[in-house]
Amino acid sequence: MVSRRTNAHGGKTHISKRWKTKRRTKDLDQIDEDIKPENVEKLLDQEVDFDRPGNAQFYCLHCARYFITDRALQDHFRTKVHKRRLKALELEPYTIAESERAAGFGNFEFAQKRKIETQPTKEEFAESKRMKDHFVLLTPYINFDEQLENKPKLERSIKLRGINVDLERIERRWLFFRYLDEQRLTLELTKGEIGKEIADLLKRGDNVENLKLQAKLIKDDLKMLKNYLYGVEESAALAVLSLPNSLHPNTPDDTERLLFEYLPTSQRSSRSHMEIGGSLIKFINPYLYYLRGDAALFEYLLTSYMSSTLASFTRISNSDFCRSVIVEGCATDFRDKSVFTLEKCTGDVEFTRTHLVGGASLYAFMTYFTKHLVTEKRLPLRLFTTARSYNPNTVRDDGLFSVNQETSLEFFLALKDDEQEMEEEFNKVVSLLITSYKALGYHFRLVYIPAQKLKNHECLRVSIEMFSSFTQTYKEVGHCSIIDSFLSKRLLFTYDINKERKFVRIISGTLLKVPPLLACVLENNGRTDNLLTDFLRKYV
Repeated sequence: MVSRRTNAHGGKTHISKRWKTKRRTKDLDQIDEDIKPENVEKLLDQEVDFDRPGNAQFYCLHCARYFITDRALQDHFRTKVHKRRLKALELEPYTIAESERAAGFGNFEFAQKRKIETQPTKEEFAESKRMKDHFVLLTPYINFDEQLENKPKLERSIKLRGINVDLERIERRWLFFRYLDEQRLTLELTKGEIGKEIADLLKRGDNVENLKLQAKLIKDDLKMLKNYLYGVEESAALAVLSLPNSLHPNTPDDTERLLFEYLPTSQRSSRSHMEIGGSLIKFINPYLYYLRGDAALFEYLLTSYMSSTLASFTRISNSDFCRSVIVEGCATDFRDKSVFTLEKCTGDVEFTRTHLVGGASLYAFMTYFTKHLVTEKRLPLRLFTTARSYNPNTVRDDGLFSVNQETSLEFFLALKDDEQEMEEEFNKVVSLLITSYKALGYHFRLVYIPAQKLKNHECLRVSIEMFSSFTQTYKEVGHCSIIDSFLSKRLLFTYDINKERKFVRIISGTLLKVPPLLACVLENNGRTDNLLTDFLRKYV
């Protein structure tokens, strides 16, 4: 007769089975590392692994176990096994520092207990992650009090831009949020004071039942307030995000103002650039066109020359893509089709969508500098790139003036928080634009753009324009804008000075847009044999 092991029922696991490593999970000190905030996201949002149960999508953080479905994971959370693990993790793990204190090196301290709660559900974690990505934009609410201090200036900016924003309503939302936030701080301080008083009474052996009841009531009130405050905070912060940048004193109110003009313009009418340069331009639609022969060489020589004028700038290469969080951080609503979205927006807005913006765009530069800290000695930072830029909002029947993609030369300056330095750098850039375009020998002008034509992130814009003889209008071939610290406050682009964080001031713009400039040159010349001048041929 085969003998049977005694005590083989549940709860009497044999020592040989207990010590086998095939069922071994992580020890408590390893799990303590896993539950730190910087590691939680990696474990709860793992990549699909077909060798794991449930493809590694249903993981218990505290028990270090994978489950086959979300239902199995939720059932596990209600078991005694999971609850015992939460209890075991309440005590801080043993450390070398604790052993040294026990040996006489320093003052001995008892291991502290902490409250361990079950991890959020898959849906709750996805929502918190979405808001974490989006809340990088919610930093301006910290500075909204500063904007309210200069309320007349903000009201003027909203009125002249023609933006439909109810400032009074935003202010009321903000003040309500601040009131609730102060109540939260008061409850947290009260809770802390009661905790200290309970600890003192316990040491003396006094009765603490009344204080415990009071602490429980405050804890419940605090929990309810935080749940309500979350939505109020989001609503107030998103309302603040809709506010535009304040206007620069030089920004015209209603009509553009001439800053500089070079050579007289020819008012004679001419044929369209599409007719003149028919052999040089293969135009299929605004999304798809090609430059051939001298037109392609013109593009290459022109970008080479313009790049050479930026001797004090550093060339970099930017990404052609960015996330929605960057687009919104640049005060642009991607839902109004102002940028190309690679994924169709359905249902709730997702802030992790991908957009095609081009390396020669402000979005591309801000993608790199979001949540970026630079040292003071690196400023001023002067950068430029020659790449493609993409714009879906164009007229469909205007040839090279309405293409959705174009070769551009974009520049970007990051400066210290000094208004005088920003003005000096802006004037230097404007002088550089004038010098660069003078050498080409074509008529052009620089104008201040009025407030209603500015983008929300701009406070001043100087436009470089060339005359189109066919349409008898001026077309923009470049620009330079003062953004100040508007975007750096929204996307946390900072520098450190004496251990104090300050926001950089930004000047950005486009030195060159090839398609509209080529179109103006063809229409003004009236032919194609003189497209490549002796000056441009030097840059072969």
